[in-house]
Amino acid sequence: MAEPRQPPPGGVHTVLTFSRMTASAYAIVRRAIEEDEVFRARVAAAATEEGVGRAGWLWLHRPEGWQTDAALETPDEHDRGRGMARLRRERDGAEAAAARHQAEASAAEASRRRSVAQLQDARREASAAVADGNALQARVGQLEAERNEAVRSLKAAEADLADARRDLRIARASTRAVEVGLELATPGAEFPTTDPLWPPAGLLAAPGSRTSTTKTPRGREKKKPPLSLGARTSLPPGLFTGTPEADRHLVSSGAAIVVVDGYNLSRAAWSGIEPEEERRRTVALLEEVQARSGGVVVVVFDGADATVAPLASRSVRVRFSATGQTADDVIRDLLMNMVKGESVLVVSSDRAVADDARRHGALVLGARQFLAAAGR
Repeated sequence: MAEPRQPPPGGVHTVLTFSRMTASAYAIVRRAIEEDEVFRARVAAAATEEGVGRAGWLWLHRPEGWQTDAALETPDEHDRGRGMARLRRERDGAEAAAARHQAEASAAEASRRRSVAQLQDARREASAAVADGNALQARVGQLEAERNEAVRSLKAAEADLADARRDLRIARASTRAVEVGLELATPGAEFPTTDPLWPPAGLLAAPGSRTSTTKTPRGREKKKPPLSLGARTSLPPGLFTGTPEADRHLVSSGAAIVVVDGYNLSRAAWSGIEPEEERRRTVALLEEVQARSGGVVVVVFDGADATVAPLASRSVRVRFSATGQTADDVIRDLLMNMVKGESVLVVSSDRAVADDARRHGALVLGARQFLAAAGR
């Protein structure tokens, strides 16, 4: 089969669909071969001498002297007639072979066209599938963006809720402080030692004070002697003293009054910053601890004449030692003026402060232990 495929001559094309070749059909094919040299050459290239006979092969190829070939010569008219008849049969066979080849070529061309059409359909379907995939991918990206935005909104809402809860705890503690102040302002009133939201009367005394006073029924003042602390914060089942879990419970439960050695804690957490920034960061950290626990937190800094604008906090009591006095002294005074039975947690890595706190019956956490328990 010729490649690329060549269309048949116009006359031959009309007989390709015939189911049976007639004499007139053979005449059309014969005329096309006689008139169309290109078509005859194509048929000659496809035919063999065995298939179309010597005469048919000569008629198709037409070599020089083909008409005088010995195969065409007969000794007499009778033989000549028989030779012509044979030639006609061979010619007809060649024409039939040409028609068959042309039919096969036409069928192959039709098959090629169908294949091209199917390929075009497949390409259109592939393009549509790609478009659908791109649209789906875009929708997935949009949904992911919406989900991320929803997650961000949820986190922001959770943060706002946590801030609101912290502000509520601070407000409650502040309200309770005002109530306690009003009770203390009433003649003959005593500090409610069982209130877990505020320190006992000793924490309200001026820095450096070692005793608190109460009025006797006759109006005369009487010194209250220092009392040792006795209460211990109990741990939930499964927690053991000195473990990180127990430390976290002590810091977050709010059951103990937390007294912090300010600069000792700040210098365990930060280095290379100014004292004012140390105080600000320390108070901010303790405000977070107080907001989570709801307990009482007191921080004591070493004071000096150069210290100005003491820090103010809504939830943490900030104390400064007087000139010539250290924060260690203030913490010791606070412990000596606590009401017997109070549970107190002292935060300091200073050995003298820690030993003195233990002698007074207080719990002690080192600065780094406290930072770890507070999540820093």
